[in-house]
Amino acid sequence: MLYEMVLKSELAELRAFRDAALQRARRASRSLTKAITIRGVTYESKEAAAQALGVKPGTIKWAKANGRLNTVGNGKGSNWNEAQRKSHSEKYAK
Repeated sequence: MLYEMVLKSELAELRAFRDAALQRARRASRSLTKAITIRGVTYESKEAAAQALGVKPGTIKWAKANGRLNTVGNGKGSNWNEAQRKSHSEKYAK
């Protein structure tokens, strides 16, 4: 009887370990291979999008989490429109 209890306990620990490992593997797989679309362009991964847009991968992750993918990589933040960018560029052009 004691032997059965020990086996059940060890089995439960092994299952928990297996489930945690599978969950980590699924998370890693999703973050590495999931395509992402930003302003109509589909990139192979967050890393590829970050490289193409000249930002860090963490910026892409943050923008996706906050619903701001359409503004990532614009250079002057999301509150700048084209007229403001042009005005700023002309004002500070050397």
